[in-house]
Amino acid sequence: GAAGLGALELIGGNGTALSLMSDIGNSGLVLSSGAKFAVAFPIVYHYFGGLRHLVWDNAPDMLTNVDVEKTSYGLIGASVLVSGVALVV
Repeated sequence: GAAGLGALELIGGNGTALSLMSDIGNSGLVLSSGAKFAVAFPIVYHYFGGLRHLVWDNAPDMLTNVDVEKTSYGLIGASVLVSGVALVV
């Protein structure tokens, strides 16, 4: 991600990364939505996962195999949902 854009800027010259981002944004709904989702999903997933671990640290009795499986499905679902909302923003 960031290393690739940095390398692109170093190799292509000043403004190359900005031009690439502008081209992706103007390339159509499918590509621009996919790019937004590809950026938003890992951020949202890891943020929600961190919140889940914070809850487990403060309430270790919630850390059972059944509860872990349930929260894993909830984590993935919530991440997809919030990342999907990011597509329209």
